[in-house]
Amino acid sequence: MQLLCLDIATTTGWACGTVPDRPLPTPLELRAGDPVYKPQSGSYRIPNAHDASQRLVRYEQWLQDMIAVHKPDVVVFEAPFVTGRTHQNTARLLMYLAGVTELTAKKVQGLRFFEENNARVRKHFINKGSGKRAELKRKTLEACWSLGWMEFSDTDDNRADALALWHYAASFLLARQMQKGAA
Repeated sequence: MQLLCLDIATTTGWACGTVPDRPLPTPLELRAGDPVYKPQSGSYRIPNAHDASQRLVRYEQWLQDMIAVHKPDVVVFEAPFVTGRTHQNTARLLMYLAGVTELTAKKVQGLRFFEENNARVRKHFINKGSGKRAELKRKTLEACWSLGWMEFSDTDDNRADALALWHYAASFLLARQMQKGAA
C-alpha cells in the first residue's frame, strides 16, 4: 500500500512510501542497527499569487502531479490547525487547501483519504502532543534525524511534520492490516 502524507500549509511538507509489512519503531524505540524504512519526502512552497484562487490552482496541479508520479492508495493530511491568533486569510487558505486536497483525492477512483490531528501524530511520534510550538518542531526534527530520514543540516520542519504523519499513518494502516489478517 502506497501512502502519501501532507502537512498542508503555504509550504506543504510531503512524505510518500510503501507501508512496510512490519511495525515501525518510533524514534524512542529505535536501537542501534535496527533497519529503518525511509520514505521519500520534501516540501513544496505554493507560489505567491494575486489571490487565493490562483494559489489553490497551483496547489491542485502540484497535488495532481504528486498523485500521478507516486500513485498512492491513501492520502493522509494534517487537519487544519486554526487558533484565535490565526489571521482570517491564513485560516481561510488552510481550510481551502484541505478542501482541494479532499476534492483532488476524491477525483481519483479508488484513492482513499483522511485527515489527522497533529497533536495525536506528535504524541505517537515524539511522545509529546502539546507544548510550545518551537519545542515540538525541534523534537520532530530530532526524531527524523535519529531515524536517518533527514540530514542534520536539514531543518525543514514542514518535511519533518509530513514524515511524522507518514510514520503515524503507516503504523495505523499496518495495525489495521494485521487485525484483518488475524480475523
